[in-house]
Amino acid sequence: MGWWHRTVAREADRNTIRTGERIGNIVAIFFIVLLFLVLVSVQVGGVGFFTDAFGPLEQVLFYGSLLYGIFPSLVRTFTANKNLGRLADIGGSVLFIVAALWLLYVFPFDLPALVDYLLGPFSGAFFWATNDLARLVLEVGVIISVISVIYNTVLYLSVRGELKDRKAAGAGPVQGPGPDRA
Repeated sequence: MGWWHRTVAREADRNTIRTGERIGNIVAIFFIVLLFLVLVSVQVGGVGFFTDAFGPLEQVLFYGSLLYGIFPSLVRTFTANKNLGRLADIGGSVLFIVAALWLLYVFPFDLPALVDYLLGPFSGAFFWATNDLARLVLEVGVIISVISVIYNTVLYLSVRGELKDRKAAGAGPVQGPGPDRA
């Protein structure tokens, strides 16, 4: 059995999420909401991080891709099914790619203004935190997300097939609620 088959079998074996992981997903939701509130506060406070180019479309893409992060955590929390959560993660990665590419195009941010706001008199030590660096981080995020979409799509389909094969073979109970939806 090759590396990929072992990986798929291991993921199928661990498809059911335990209580600790479910709690971790709830904590992740809390932090996403907290980050959202901080960013809205920065925007409303006129800190200068969001430029005039941060219009309604940019806000929907920026905040929408951030808040979508709640959905995969909810899926995993309520279904205890890791593969369904993986499917939701794929959707989030695609949304992030679209949003990030548009935000790279219009780039409605001023990172030095945010650094000045957050660090005040110590911001000079972060002279290297430039808009070019922010663009680079966003570009790397897009590349990683594209790779993630491909890998997670193949893994999702492979684990789904493995779970269906196990169910058809009568290899005992398939872990996770709703395996035929996984």
